[in-house]
Amino acid sequence: MTRTGKPCYHGPTAADRKNIVRWKIYKLEPAMFNDCKLICSDVDGTLLDSEHKLPARNVEAIRRVVAKGIPFVLASGRIAGSLEHLQREAGFRGPLICLNGAYIIDGQTLIFERTLPPDVARTLVPFARSEGMQVFLYKGTRWFVDEIDEWVAYERRVSTVEGECRSFEELLASWERSGEGFHKLLFMSENPHKVEHCMRLLTDRFSDMLTIYQSSPRYIEILAKDMDKGVGVEKLAEYLGIGLNQVLAIGDFYNDIPMLKAAGRGIAMGNAPEPVREVADYSTDTNDEAGLASALEREILGTEGDLDARRWPQRPYNDPHTRGGNR
Repeated sequence: MTRTGKPCYHGPTAADRKNIVRWKIYKLEPAMFNDCKLICSDVDGTLLDSEHKLPARNVEAIRRVVAKGIPFVLASGRIAGSLEHLQREAGFRGPLICLNGAYIIDGQTLIFERTLPPDVARTLVPFARSEGMQVFLYKGTRWFVDEIDEWVAYERRVSTVEGECRSFEELLASWERSGEGFHKLLFMSENPHKVEHCMRLLTDRFSDMLTIYQSSPRYIEILAKDMDKGVGVEKLAEYLGIGLNQVLAIGDFYNDIPMLKAAGRGIAMGNAPEPVREVADYSTDTNDEAGLASALEREILGTEGDLDARRWPQRPYNDPHTRGGNR
């Protein structure tokens, strides 16, 4: 102790020095993902910047990756029409993992789907309304609301796909008569504390029957039990005849965690919360810094220039001295 009562610092320990050496090795000798056969990318907070715009640098990196013969697949909670719009904007085609894995298509071919029965909505929609949350229903390529408000206008603008205003009672009754289900429920609120409160209530009451998670501070998404982006990636890889160890996945929020864990290499965005970065192999730049392009350049294209500590592996060494700079 010093005279001021503060602990003395005697320099790095042997373990610290070992971790520093390891970090320097990775910094000088980056390992590209040479066996990559499939790239799965989240959209909001990953592909797009904070203004929901597609950075030109991301577009260029995607086109170069696709030119190398590696499929670039969007894996999102969005519906197919919204993802197809982004494909056209970026200039590529291919399969889509929609609705967080619950609906996967390749053009007009349905690869996989997992639905919820209408009675789930009959139980949860009144719950959400009692908590002051807006509710959307998603089924295949369509989304539904039963009242028009600012959330509907926002979804139209961001997704570029028109929703359908229908009485939920009539809609659910029609699905019950035809024996159909739906793919996803979305609850929304501008108040993140309300979202967290509802998330706790839903998890306590329904997590044994449903998959429930936050896809942003304002959104709660509900899917069938054991359904997530990780399952979606697994189903798509199986369809394409690709091993999961040959998949690169990149995302920024809690609903991306299963996908990052499932892939042979999982990359978290620099804007991702700490729990997301902890499960990834490493973190890249933020979505406002074209972090997706940075990751593709480092992993696939070999054109990364200025490399910094945030991009180097976390999971193998759990080094507390470098992980604080990931954001």
